[in-house]
Amino acid sequence: MTAVIVCGVGLGPGAERPLRLAANLAERLGGTLLVVHVAGPELLRTGFPQADAAAMVPGAGYIPPPLPADVDELEQRRRAVHRSIERLADGCDVRDAEILVDSSATPADGLRRVAAERTAELIVVGSNGHGTVRAAVLGSTSHSLAGDAPCPVVIAPASG
Repeated sequence: MTAVIVCGVGLGPGAERPLRLAANLAERLGGTLLVVHVAGPELLRTGFPQADAAAMVPGAGYIPPPLPADVDELEQRRRAVHRSIERLADGCDVRDAEILVDSSATPADGLRRVAAERTAELIVVGSNGHGTVRAAVLGSTSHSLAGDAPCPVVIAPASG
């Protein structure tokens, strides 16, 4: 049975680091690489998980635009994210990786589920470089996974 390495990637700065690390580990282990971007439907509203500063409302935080009523439009946005992840993989010279865009959960929950379903040997994620206070307030995919993932988790630092 071939080892499965799940790599959780975002679309922001620093996404290359965990992807390159996961690809290297998959190659060394003779395993397969599954590149996963988890963006629940609320994150696919604009096609990308970055909050628009113009949508920030004092006291209320980020107010995202409404989800498209048209299922086809939501699927088009999911495909656009998939193409972005393909370009990221190409830019990192990652070949023969399966790419999955999951729009059913939070990043940590989605990565946990995918890793369990695929019987992954390892999950690789990046660290956004925020301090522990900000991570505690906003939540952190890497911190959440490190506590209760179905397999070992490797956290690639934001820089270095």
